[in-house]
Amino acid sequence: MKERIEVLLSAEQIDKRMAELADELYQEFGDEQVELVCALKGAVVTIVDLAKKMKMPVTMNFMSVSSYGNSTESSGNINIKMAYASAPFFFHFIISPSKRKSHFPPFR
Repeated sequence: MKERIEVLLSAEQIDKRMAELADELYQEFGDEQVELVCALKGAVVTIVDLAKKMKMPVTMNFMSVSSYGNSTESSGNINIKMAYASAPFFFHFIISPSKRKSHFPPFR
């Protein structure tokens, strides 16, 4: 049986929204350095696409978190598998959304 895949957002819509988000972040933080903190693995591609469009200095760091364990449904309890490693003293942090709860503004 073949699965049917439905395109929810075109590549152009995603690219446009990433550019808009990068501009919004630049308006808020200007030329100050920001650190993008990415929840592995689901947000890596999105956060890299965003970083490429940002005008200010950007660094990236990663965390591995899970609320699924051996199940296919979330337990509601977050287990930090790989903690964030940088010293958060000199720049702004933007933390990537989980797959279920987005902290980014919606696509338009």
